[in-house]
Amino acid sequence: MRWRSSTGPTWTDTPEQLVARGPTLSPDGTAHTGSVHVLEAPTIDDARRFATREPYHLAGLHASVAVTRFGMLSPGRCGIGRRLVFGGTPGQ
Repeated sequence: MRWRSSTGPTWTDTPEQLVARGPTLSPDGTAHTGSVHVLEAPTIDDARRFATREPYHLAGLHASVAVTRFGMLSPGRCGIGRRLVFGGTPGQ
């Protein structure tokens, strides 16, 4: 993805917090429409700090960022835990 080459993975100073991450894509899969990160964070404020250090956010590529609780419902990992997710949409 073109954004990846210009921003790099500079936020990886806390990789142990990440549960999953990846791009959101257009319906046909050809355009990057944002990013989603699921992470283990003690508080919502910790997750917000993580979100504000995300490279695409710092580069101004996200028009918005939302942080909310995320409940893991996978077999063997049930419960809401402390996982939080944020996503952003590209800036105009």
